[in-house]
Amino acid sequence: MSRPPPPPHELAQLAYAAYGAATGGRNFRGDPMPDWDDLGHAIQHAWIAAAGAVQRAHLDVVLVVDLDPIHRQLERIERVQSQLVRKAGLIMGKQEDLDAIVTRIDTAVAGIRQDIADLKADHPEVDFSALEERVAGLESLDAENPAPASPPQE
Repeated sequence: MSRPPPPPHELAQLAYAAYGAATGGRNFRGDPMPDWDDLGHAIQHAWIAAAGAVQRAHLDVVLVVDLDPIHRQLERIERVQSQLVRKAGLIMGKQEDLDAIVTRIDTAVAGIRQDIADLKADHPEVDFSALEERVAGLESLDAENPAPASPPQE
């Protein structure tokens, strides 16, 4: 986890100390550098303003760099979403095929029931109860797997 950046006045003191370390403790005139507390308000303010500007520029760069992984993740999410939409379309197509098959089976079962009724009428002496039970078993399978509710229309 990253920590928040230091405030500009702390960065200014760090930069002033680094400048002193790099120049052997000498200012731009070659004179010894005073301690931070002895600089005076105007010079301290100038160092603070400079440190703040560097910090803001750095944060802008950090934000651009840090957003790149987010953009890549969003692109991955969009690709996965597109794949899911395509798969949902395939599933819906398969569901339509299954619905057509169910309709054909329901029609066939109704035809078989009618055929049994016709045979019973033509041959009352024959017991068709076993055949009727098997057809009822097919219908109970259909009852165990009801068609899904239609999605609400917008």
